Amino acid sequence: MLDRLLPANRDLTGSGGHHQQPYHRDVDALNEALLLVPPEGVTDWPWTRTMESGARWIAAFTGHAGLADRVITFVGKLLGLRSDLAISLGPRVLGNDVKPIRRQSQYTVAFLHAALRDPPPGTAAAQARVLLDRLAGDGDDHALQVQQELEATGL
Repeated sequence: MLDRLLPANRDLTGSGGHHQQPYHRDVDALNEALLLVPPEGVTDWPWTRTMESGARWIAAFTGHAGLADRVITFVGKLLGLRSDLAISLGPRVLGNDVKPIRRQSQYTVAFLHAALRDPPPGTAAAQARVLLDRLAGDGDDHALQVQQELEATGL
């Protein structure tokens, strides 16, 4: 079902030959809903299938800054920030263009801050730091504050 609803395979045009496009916020809501995040306190959950679906979702939405908050929530609840893989997923969906990241993601700087406070071994922390530095350089005050805090603590 998930694969049929991902952007590469879906057709959201109206029926009856009208070819109406759906409202963009409805498409955004669908895109977010496709990445399942278990509610707090749930223990009986299909964890393996959720991770498999999550991997396909992340691949489909690489570079979509507007969906980064959803993957950050997914990572936080299912993986935590103690692995290189977990830290790499946020920037992967965020992409490289800081303008849409600043406009479309509320959680990015907090995610980067948490990931960089006690980073696991690997390359993802270095990539996260580059993104934080780019956001700070683009004038993001919160990113600049986090950057200065990390430097003051030697990170």
